[in-house]
Amino acid sequence: MTLARTALRLCTVGVLLGTDGARPTMASNRVWDSRIADLSPEAYENDALATIIVTTDNDDGEALSSQNGGPPFRRNVSLLIEFGMTEAVKDEGGYSIIYPDTDARLEASLDLLEFQIVRAMAEGLTPLAIQFRKMARIWSRACHRQVDDQHGLKMACRILELKCEVPDDQNQIYNTALPLPTGNAALPQPLRDVAALLPDGSSGAQICAAIAAAIAPITAAPLEGADFIIDAKPSDPAATARVKVRKATS
Repeated sequence: MTLARTALRLCTVGVLLGTDGARPTMASNRVWDSRIADLSPEAYENDALATIIVTTDNDDGEALSSQNGGPPFRRNVSLLIEFGMTEAVKDEGGYSIIYPDTDARLEASLDLLEFQIVRAMAEGLTPLAIQFRKMARIWSRACHRQVDDQHGLKMACRILELKCEVPDDQNQIYNTALPLPTGNAALPQPLRDVAALLPDGSSGAQICAAIAAAIAPITAAPLEGADFIIDAKPSDPAATARVKVRKATS
């Protein structure tokens, strides 16, 4: 079950992009899911601009109790937020996007960017920020420096790792006698709630639509052989609810 990871990434990207038009971090709209895309390198030349990349890594699950196996599991997912000051360098082959060697100004920028990221996720009042806190419980954090492996230089880039407990995918079995869900309604929770908050036409909304179209719902025929009737009189305190069982008619 992996769509809980999709929900976690899309929700985080939405929070850091800002759902109400106000950009919550200095990265502005330069926030990506899993890799940088749609980038114009020439716009970065001679200037370092803040960027954010959101990924999910380790995903561990434990049974909800010692009496029952899973799924569902109690999921613990590593949410990785790579943030850095990005610039472009031009050579004979064109442009290359790099993280420059850090200095006092870039370090301060990284510190500010991390502060803005955590504040948006932990205290933001946008719908997606609230949904993130409903869906994910952060148990630990760690922030790692990125270093040039070849030269050992410290780069203006860090990775913030948040260990998040998230609910497992909540699948439903649908009655074939009733209309089957369509669109985002076919998504399992918690992805369904996240999809409902994503702006129309956004990359995240398109991803959710594609997933919903690819999901084949689990169905079951109506129960036959019994017809349960609850006959209760809530207006009469002395009345007792009783259950009648009768054969189902064909």
